Amino acid sequence: MKKILALCLALTMALAVFAGCSGAASSSAPAAGSASGSASTGGSATGKQLSGKVVYWSMYNEGEPEAMAIQKAADMFMEDYPDCEVEIQWIGRSNQDITGPALEGGEQLDILDNFSYDKSTDRYLDITDMMNEPALGQEDMTVAESILPVLNLANAQGQEKAGLETDKYYGVQMFPWVVGFFYNKDLFQQAGITETPETWTEFMEACQKLKDAGINAVTCDDAYMTLIPNNYLARLVGSDTIAAMSASASDPAWQSEEVKQAFAAMETLSPFMSPQTATNKYPAGQQEFALGEAAMYLNASWMPSEVADTAGEDFPWGVLRVPAGGRRS
Repeated sequence: MKKILALCLALTMALAVFAGCSGAASSSAPAAGSASGSASTGGSATGKQLSGKVVYWSMYNEGEPEAMAIQKAADMFMEDYPDCEVEIQWIGRSNQDITGPALEGGEQLDILDNFSYDKSTDRYLDITDMMNEPALGQEDMTVAESILPVLNLANAQGQEKAGLETDKYYGVQMFPWVVGFFYNKDLFQQAGITETPETWTEFMEACQKLKDAGINAVTCDDAYMTLIPNNYLARLVGSDTIAAMSASASDPAWQSEEVKQAFAAMETLSPFMSPQTATNKYPAGQQEFALGEAAMYLNASWMPSEVADTAGEDFPWGVLRVPAGGRRS
Protein backbone atom coordinates (compact mmCIF):
# COMPACT_ATOMS: atom_id res chain seq x y z
CA MET A 1 0.00 0.00 0.00
CA LYS A 2 1.28 3.47 -0.83
CA LYS A 3 1.89 5.72 2.11
CA ILE A 4 0.36 9.07 2.93
CA LEU A 5 2.93 11.75 3.51
CA ALA A 6 1.53 12.82 6.85
CA LEU A 7 -1.51 13.02 9.03
CA CYS A 8 -2.05 16.74 9.53
CA LEU A 9 -4.36 18.00 12.21
CA ALA A 10 -4.38 21.63 11.09
CA LEU A 11 -3.33 23.51 8.02
CA THR A 12 -0.66 25.85 9.37
CA MET A 13 1.51 22.81 9.99
CA ALA A 14 0.39 21.20 6.78
CA LEU A 15 1.90 24.08 4.84
CA ALA A 16 5.27 23.28 6.34
CA VAL A 17 4.69 19.73 5.16
CA PHE A 18 3.95 21.00 1.66
CA ALA A 19 7.32 22.72 1.58
CA GLY A 20 9.09 19.71 3.02
CA CYS A 21 7.64 17.26 0.51
CA SER A 22 8.11 19.52 -2.46
CA GLY A 23 11.83 20.08 -2.16
CA ALA A 24 14.25 17.57 -3.61
CA ALA A 25 16.80 18.91 -1.18
CA SER A 26 14.65 17.54 1.60
CA SER A 27 15.87 14.32 3.15
CA SER A 28 12.32 13.05 3.63
CA ALA A 29 10.87 10.48 1.28
CA PRO A 30 8.67 11.55 -1.64
CA ALA A 31 4.93 11.63 -1.12
CA ALA A 32 2.41 9.12 -2.39
CA GLY A 33 1.36 9.08 -6.01
CA SER A 34 3.12 11.64 -8.15
CA ALA A 35 3.74 14.23 -5.47
CA SER A 36 7.35 15.24 -5.90
CA GLY A 37 9.29 18.24 -6.99
CA SER A 38 12.56 20.06 -7.20
CA ALA A 39 14.25 22.64 -5.04
CA SER A 40 17.08 25.07 -5.56
CA THR A 41 18.44 28.02 -3.67
CA GLY A 42 16.88 31.41 -4.08
CA GLY A 43 13.30 32.48 -4.58
CA SER A 44 10.31 33.38 -2.40
CA ALA A 45 10.13 34.24 1.28
CA THR A 46 12.41 31.54 2.65
CA GLY A 47 15.19 31.46 0.10
CA LYS A 48 13.91 28.17 -1.33
CA GLN A 49 12.44 27.57 -4.73
CA LEU A 50 9.84 24.81 -4.46
CA SER A 51 7.75 23.05 -7.05
CA GLY A 52 5.37 20.14 -7.20
CA LYS A 53 1.82 19.12 -6.41
CA VAL A 54 0.32 17.69 -3.27
CA VAL A 55 -3.19 16.38 -2.82
CA TYR A 56 -4.76 17.16 0.53
CA TRP A 57 -7.81 15.26 1.79
CA SER A 58 -9.66 17.23 4.43
CA MET A 59 -12.22 16.05 6.97
CA TYR A 60 -14.00 19.36 6.58
CA ASN A 61 -16.74 20.23 4.12
CA GLU A 62 -16.36 23.13 1.74
CA GLY A 63 -17.86 26.25 3.28
CA GLU A 64 -17.16 25.33 6.90
CA PRO A 65 -15.11 27.97 8.77
CA GLU A 66 -12.17 25.57 9.09
CA ALA A 67 -12.34 24.80 5.38
CA MET A 68 -12.26 28.47 4.49
CA ALA A 69 -9.19 28.96 6.70
CA ILE A 70 -7.48 25.97 5.12
CA GLN A 71 -8.21 27.22 1.60
CA LYS A 72 -6.99 30.72 2.42
CA ALA A 73 -3.74 29.38 3.85
CA ALA A 74 -3.23 27.13 0.82
CA ASP A 75 -3.82 30.10 -1.48
CA MET A 76 -1.25 32.14 0.45
CA PHE A 77 1.25 29.30 0.17
CA MET A 78 0.74 28.98 -3.59
CA GLU A 79 1.10 32.74 -3.96
CA ASP A 80 4.50 32.55 -2.23
CA TYR A 81 5.44 29.43 -4.21
CA PRO A 82 3.81 29.75 -7.65
CA ASP A 83 5.40 26.52 -8.91
CA CYS A 84 3.54 24.56 -6.22
CA GLU A 85 -0.01 23.29 -6.50
CA VAL A 86 -2.12 22.37 -3.47
CA GLU A 87 -5.21 20.42 -4.49
CA ILE A 88 -7.68 20.17 -1.60
CA GLN A 89 -10.48 17.66 -1.68
CA TRP A 90 -13.24 18.34 0.85
CA ILE A 91 -14.11 14.77 1.75
CA GLY A 92 -15.88 15.37 5.06
CA ARG A 93 -15.70 13.52 8.36
CA SER A 94 -15.53 10.11 6.66
CA ASN A 95 -12.29 10.88 4.83
CA GLN A 96 -10.20 8.44 6.85
CA ASP A 97 -12.71 5.64 6.22
CA ILE A 98 -12.03 5.65 2.48
CA THR A 99 -8.29 6.30 2.61
CA GLY A 100 -7.33 2.62 2.32
CA PRO A 101 -9.33 1.87 -0.85
CA ALA A 102 -8.12 5.12 -2.43
CA LEU A 103 -4.46 4.29 -1.84
CA GLU A 104 -4.89 0.70 -2.97
CA GLY A 105 -6.47 2.00 -6.16
CA GLY A 106 -3.40 4.13 -6.89
CA GLU A 107 -5.07 7.46 -6.17
CA GLN A 108 -2.70 10.28 -5.25
CA LEU A 109 -3.18 11.18 -1.61
CA ASP A 110 -0.38 13.01 0.15
CA ILE A 111 -1.85 14.70 3.22
CA LEU A 112 -4.78 13.68 5.38
CA ASP A 113 -6.26 15.61 8.27
CA ASN A 114 -8.32 13.94 10.96
CA PHE A 115 -8.67 13.74 14.73
CA SER A 116 -6.49 10.67 15.17
CA TYR A 117 -4.23 8.13 13.51
CA ASP A 118 -5.82 5.08 11.94
CA LYS A 119 -4.73 1.63 13.06
CA SER A 120 -3.55 0.94 9.50
CA THR A 121 -0.12 2.29 10.31
CA ASP A 122 1.53 1.18 7.08
CA ARG A 123 -0.17 4.06 5.29
CA TYR A 124 1.85 6.73 7.11
CA LEU A 125 5.21 8.02 5.93
CA ASP A 126 8.04 8.78 8.34
CA ILE A 127 8.52 12.56 8.11
CA THR A 128 11.07 12.89 10.93
CA ASP A 129 13.78 14.24 8.62
CA MET A 130 11.43 16.92 7.33
CA MET A 131 10.44 17.89 10.89
CA ASN A 132 14.13 18.46 11.66
CA GLU A 133 14.55 20.89 8.77
CA PRO A 134 14.31 24.69 9.24
CA ALA A 135 10.75 25.93 9.54
CA LEU A 136 9.45 28.13 6.73
CA GLY A 137 9.78 31.73 7.83
CA GLN A 138 11.47 30.63 11.06
CA GLU A 139 14.79 29.28 9.84
CA ASP A 140 16.38 29.72 13.29
CA MET A 141 14.41 26.69 14.50
CA THR A 142 13.32 23.36 13.12
CA VAL A 143 9.76 22.58 12.11
CA ALA A 144 9.38 20.45 15.25
CA GLU A 145 10.72 23.24 17.46
CA SER A 146 8.24 25.70 15.96
CA ILE A 147 5.34 23.66 17.40
CA LEU A 148 4.15 23.99 20.99
CA PRO A 149 5.76 21.18 23.03
CA VAL A 150 2.38 20.05 24.37
CA LEU A 151 1.18 19.48 20.80
CA ASN A 152 4.24 17.41 19.97
CA LEU A 153 3.51 15.39 23.11
CA ALA A 154 -0.11 14.90 22.04
CA ASN A 155 1.05 13.75 18.62
CA ALA A 156 3.44 11.24 20.17
CA GLN A 157 0.63 9.91 22.36
CA GLY A 158 -1.59 9.54 19.30
CA GLN A 159 1.13 7.67 17.46
CA GLU A 160 1.70 5.36 20.41
CA LYS A 161 -2.02 4.58 20.62
CA ALA A 162 -2.03 3.66 16.92
CA GLY A 163 1.06 1.47 17.27
CA LEU A 164 3.51 3.90 15.66
CA GLU A 165 6.96 4.72 17.01
CA THR A 166 6.94 7.72 19.34
CA ASP A 167 10.50 8.88 18.67
CA LYS A 168 9.61 9.65 15.06
CA TYR A 169 7.07 11.85 13.31
CA TYR A 170 4.36 10.48 11.08
CA GLY A 171 2.20 13.57 11.35
CA VAL A 172 1.81 16.83 13.19
CA GLN A 173 -0.77 18.21 15.57
CA MET A 174 -1.56 21.89 15.36
CA PHE A 175 -5.19 21.80 16.41
CA PRO A 176 -5.48 22.11 20.19
CA TRP A 177 -8.92 22.26 21.74
CA VAL A 178 -10.76 22.06 25.02
CA VAL A 179 -14.16 20.52 25.66
CA GLY A 180 -16.77 22.20 27.83
CA PHE A 181 -20.33 23.37 28.10
CA PHE A 182 -20.75 26.55 26.11
CA TYR A 183 -23.46 28.62 27.75
CA ASN A 184 -25.46 31.76 27.05
CA LYS A 185 -24.65 34.32 29.77
CA ASP A 186 -27.85 36.27 29.12
CA LEU A 187 -30.02 33.19 29.61
CA PHE A 188 -28.15 32.35 32.80
CA GLN A 189 -28.82 35.87 34.05
CA GLN A 190 -32.51 35.61 33.15
CA ALA A 191 -32.71 32.43 35.21
CA GLY A 192 -30.97 34.04 38.19
CA ILE A 193 -27.80 31.97 37.93
CA THR A 194 -25.04 34.12 39.41
CA GLU A 195 -22.22 31.55 39.61
CA THR A 196 -21.22 28.95 37.05
CA PRO A 197 -21.73 25.44 38.43
CA GLU A 198 -18.61 23.48 39.32
CA THR A 199 -20.22 20.27 40.57
CA TRP A 200 -22.93 18.08 39.11
CA THR A 201 -25.29 19.01 41.96
CA GLU A 202 -24.83 22.69 41.20
CA PHE A 203 -25.19 21.98 37.49
CA MET A 204 -28.54 20.31 38.07
CA GLU A 205 -29.66 23.21 40.26
CA ALA A 206 -28.79 25.58 37.40
CA CYS A 207 -30.78 23.39 34.99
CA GLN A 208 -33.79 23.60 37.31
CA LYS A 209 -33.54 27.40 37.44
CA LEU A 210 -33.41 27.55 33.66
CA LYS A 211 -36.42 25.26 33.34
CA ASP A 212 -38.36 27.31 35.89
CA ALA A 213 -37.62 30.39 33.76
CA GLY A 214 -39.02 28.63 30.68
CA ILE A 215 -35.60 28.11 29.11
CA ASN A 216 -34.30 24.86 27.58
CA ALA A 217 -31.26 24.10 29.72
CA VAL A 218 -29.26 21.85 27.39
CA THR A 219 -29.44 20.88 23.74
CA CYS A 220 -27.49 18.40 21.66
CA ASP A 221 -27.56 16.66 18.28
CA ASP A 222 -26.72 13.26 16.89
CA ALA A 223 -23.07 14.09 16.15
CA TYR A 224 -22.23 14.79 19.80
CA MET A 225 -24.90 12.84 21.68
CA THR A 226 -22.35 10.74 23.57
CA LEU A 227 -20.21 13.65 24.72
CA ILE A 228 -22.20 14.37 27.87
CA PRO A 229 -22.21 10.83 29.35
CA ASN A 230 -18.64 10.19 28.16
CA ASN A 231 -17.28 13.32 29.80
CA TYR A 232 -19.30 12.76 32.97
CA LEU A 233 -17.87 9.25 33.25
CA ALA A 234 -14.36 10.43 32.45
CA ARG A 235 -14.51 12.83 35.39
CA LEU A 236 -15.32 9.83 37.61
CA VAL A 237 -12.86 7.19 36.40
CA GLY A 238 -10.10 9.06 34.54
CA SER A 239 -8.83 8.93 30.98
CA ASP A 240 -6.86 5.68 31.33
CA THR A 241 -9.97 3.77 32.36
CA ILE A 242 -11.96 5.36 29.54
CA ALA A 243 -9.28 4.24 27.08
CA ALA A 244 -9.43 0.68 28.40
CA MET A 245 -13.23 0.66 28.17
CA SER A 246 -13.07 1.97 24.62
CA ALA A 247 -10.64 -0.76 23.65
CA SER A 248 -12.70 -3.64 25.03
CA ALA A 249 -16.40 -4.15 25.72
CA SER A 250 -15.41 -6.82 28.24
CA ASP A 251 -13.29 -4.47 30.35
CA PRO A 252 -14.43 -4.85 33.98
CA ALA A 253 -14.90 -1.10 34.33
CA TRP A 254 -18.11 -1.45 32.30
CA GLN A 255 -19.61 -3.21 35.32
CA SER A 256 -18.48 -0.56 37.79
CA GLU A 257 -20.60 1.58 40.05
CA GLU A 258 -19.30 4.64 38.22
CA VAL A 259 -20.97 3.50 35.00
CA LYS A 260 -24.25 3.03 36.87
CA GLN A 261 -23.83 6.49 38.36
CA ALA A 262 -23.24 8.01 34.92
CA PHE A 263 -26.40 6.45 33.49
CA ALA A 264 -28.40 7.58 36.51
CA ALA A 265 -27.08 11.12 36.08
CA MET A 266 -28.09 11.14 32.41
CA GLU A 267 -31.59 10.00 33.36
CA THR A 268 -31.81 12.85 35.85
CA LEU A 269 -30.63 15.30 33.20
CA SER A 270 -33.07 14.19 30.51
CA PRO A 271 -36.07 16.35 31.64
CA PHE A 272 -33.92 19.44 31.17
CA MET A 273 -32.86 18.64 27.63
CA SER A 274 -34.45 20.55 24.77
CA PRO A 275 -37.44 18.67 23.30
CA GLN A 276 -35.71 18.90 19.91
CA THR A 277 -32.70 16.90 21.09
CA ALA A 278 -34.13 13.52 20.14
CA THR A 279 -34.56 14.53 16.50
CA ASN A 280 -31.71 17.03 16.10
CA LYS A 281 -29.43 16.17 13.21
CA TYR A 282 -26.06 17.90 13.26
CA PRO A 283 -25.72 20.88 13.22
CA ALA A 284 -29.28 21.47 14.43
CA GLY A 285 -28.31 21.35 18.10
CA GLN A 286 -25.55 23.91 17.91
CA GLN A 287 -27.72 26.13 15.74
CA GLU A 288 -30.47 25.91 18.35
CA PHE A 289 -27.94 27.09 20.92
CA ALA A 290 -26.61 29.86 18.67
CA LEU A 291 -30.16 31.16 18.17
CA GLY A 292 -30.63 31.49 21.93
CA GLU A 293 -33.21 28.70 22.10
CA ALA A 294 -31.19 26.65 24.62
CA ALA A 295 -28.78 27.73 27.34
CA MET A 296 -26.01 25.13 27.03
CA TYR A 297 -24.33 22.93 24.43
CA LEU A 298 -21.39 20.61 25.11
CA ASN A 299 -18.72 20.79 22.44
CA ALA A 300 -15.09 21.65 21.77
CA SER A 301 -13.50 25.05 21.32
CA TRP A 302 -13.91 24.97 17.54
CA MET A 303 -17.69 25.28 17.90
CA PRO A 304 -17.99 29.10 18.18
CA SER A 305 -16.42 29.54 14.76
CA GLU A 306 -18.88 27.04 13.30
CA VAL A 307 -21.88 29.08 14.43
CA ALA A 308 -20.37 32.56 14.08
CA ASP A 309 -22.77 33.62 11.32
CA THR A 310 -25.81 32.49 13.30
CA ALA A 311 -24.70 33.72 16.71
CA GLY A 312 -23.41 37.09 15.56
CA GLU A 313 -20.68 39.24 17.03
CA ASP A 314 -22.58 40.12 20.23
CA PHE A 315 -23.47 36.61 21.37
CA PRO A 316 -22.92 36.37 25.17
CA TRP A 317 -20.49 33.44 25.15
CA GLY A 318 -19.56 31.58 28.31
CA VAL A 319 -17.91 28.21 28.87
CA LEU A 320 -17.73 25.88 31.87
CA ARG A 321 -16.07 22.53 32.34
CA VAL A 322 -18.08 19.35 32.64
CA PRO A 323 -18.98 19.29 36.34
CA ALA A 324 -17.84 16.52 38.66
CA GLY A 325 -20.25 14.69 40.97
CA GLY A 326 -21.25 16.03 44.37
CA ARG A 327 -20.87 19.52 45.81
CA ARG A 328 -17.79 21.71 45.86
CA SER A 329 -15.80 21.44 49.07
